[in-house]
Amino acid sequence: MFKPAIIGLVGFILIGLGIAALLFVPEFLQKSIQKKLVLIEGSKAFKLWEKVPLPIYNRFYFFNVTNAQAIEREGAKPILKQIGPFTYRVSVAKFAVRNNDNGTLSYRERKSWHFERSLSITDENQLITTLNTPLALTLTLIQGASPTVRVLVTLALDAVTEGFFIKRTVRQLLFEGYPDLLTTFGPLLNPGIPSNNGRFGYMFPKNNTDDGLYTIFSGSSNINLLNMIERYNGRDHLNFWSTEECNSLNGSTNGQLGPPLVHNDGLGHGHHIKQLLQQQQQYNAYQTNENAEVNQDYNPNEQFYEQPPYIKLFASEICRVLHLRYNTTHEPYPDLPVHRYTFDETNFASAADYPPNECYISKLPDPAPSLLYSLARNPPSSSLSSTLSSLTSPSSGGLSSPSTSSAPSSPLSPPGGSTLILRPRREPFASGVFDLSACRFGAPLLLSQPHFLNSHPIYRNSVEGLAPNDSKHSFWMDIEPLTGSTVNMAARFQLNVAISKAPGLFRYRNIPDIVFPVFWQEYHFEFTKDLAQQLIDLRSMPYLVSSISFYSFLSIGIILLIISVLVYALPFLKIHNLEINGKPIQANLNTLTKAPIEDDREVLSRKASSNCSGDGIDNQGNHSTC
Repeated sequence: MFKPAIIGLVGFILIGLGIAALLFVPEFLQKSIQKKLVLIEGSKAFKLWEKVPLPIYNRFYFFNVTNAQAIEREGAKPILKQIGPFTYRVSVAKFAVRNNDNGTLSYRERKSWHFERSLSITDENQLITTLNTPLALTLTLIQGASPTVRVLVTLALDAVTEGFFIKRTVRQLLFEGYPDLLTTFGPLLNPGIPSNNGRFGYMFPKNNTDDGLYTIFSGSSNINLLNMIERYNGRDHLNFWSTEECNSLNGSTNGQLGPPLVHNDGLGHGHHIKQLLQQQQQYNAYQTNENAEVNQDYNPNEQFYEQPPYIKLFASEICRVLHLRYNTTHEPYPDLPVHRYTFDETNFASAADYPPNECYISKLPDPAPSLLYSLARNPPSSSLSSTLSSLTSPSSGGLSSPSTSSAPSSPLSPPGGSTLILRPRREPFASGVFDLSACRFGAPLLLSQPHFLNSHPIYRNSVEGLAPNDSKHSFWMDIEPLTGSTVNMAARFQLNVAISKAPGLFRYRNIPDIVFPVFWQEYHFEFTKDLAQQLIDLRSMPYLVSSISFYSFLSIGIILLIISVLVYALPFLKIHNLEINGKPIQANLNTLTKAPIEDDREVLSRKASSNCSGDGIDNQGNHSTC
């Protein structure tokens, strides 16, 4: 029979094990789950990563121009009407996957688009009256050309163009493309511009192609680096911008999967957010006109243990890394809390409003002076090669805009007697748009949020028909913190063209110099109910196991403690009970020892017998009747 002390000790041990299970089992199981996220060929995580099982949709909304003739002839304010969505299902599959010795994977990712009529407003044959983008691009690019090329291209424009606005089907505007003679001018003005066999389309020829070679961390050496980009096209940095910081890929992912956001040891998101926090503090200082000091001893693990304030998303189409800011935690599905990250407005802020963005330089040519003025000052003697080199030379510091300053009243004469034309400079774009010219061969393409959401009012006021709405037009991502999986995502951007005309183009003299919205698109996906339930079960397992262990050990431990107390205290309770009932102690003890109860006479008789010797003489030597 176990002693009460041993039973009580076992009970205490079990209670301690229950408390330990509650405190340490969740973290242990979380780490075990996170180890299963490592991208090892043949694993479930690898298969899901290799071919995304989610339904991904790319929706396009075009701005139909309803007063095209009035704009071209009279310079009227453009009136736009949104038509959409035109929905395409996107298939994403990785190929040419290669394991590297340093814990990284290299791969390419092929995307293909398939039109979904049932999810679209109409079919792809819908005609859209839209901007003649090849013409707008040509008018901008010739401003960096020599007077000779400008004269030739200007004369050709009247003969080969339909006008500043054209009618094309959605199919032609996107993936199929359409033939346009102006596409042949692109390589002439900038050798880097692809001709695409004389066809133009905003998504042509991207269907069923990849966007480059990625090298990412598999998570085998450190789970907090999972899916972070180490190299893109063989380089560990970009080469489009003016500073190392803006060209850096550190800490960025492609948005499909990221490292876990919980239990960060400082090598994952937390390792890269210090610099972003410093930038945000600088931005807040500029906004409040105060001098904020950055805490150089900041430890990201101390304050942002569960959700880093920023995540970094690399977008190859725009040649840069975007920052998404932590917004809130919510449950898109019951029992599945996620962290929502939204588009940080500083991404598209001007350098004047946010100086760190000064690194995003523009490659738009400065506006050309009057053609007759240029010919008078610079006779057409420059060669085509010098024209091309002048076109591709970088412009000055900040971002450029269609607005220009006036030409100087007199030229400058440098030493040697030759004559220079002092070209006007472009004014920087106001906040809310991003100049893509540096990664799009000098083309005047600008990116913004749809309907110029969170942009300077000047853009929205230059046209009619826009109605920005945060719920419809914002960019957000929902990330499950335990696994780092992107549960839901709506990436929304608007493509705009900066209209800028060279002097001397009589036909297009009335076209306003504005940022013209062409279309906006939404790249959207969300977890299916089955995948969401799997993630819910995976999330709940550590807490379920720890809770069951805690209550089981606690219950058994408490029961054993109660038993030990009862075993120890029961004899005393019975003694006390017999005394209360008036029974003698000896009888009580006999009862406890389960001995038979003897009456007083039997006790006295046995006592007397014990005092007699065998011959009838007691212990004192006297005769007795024993």
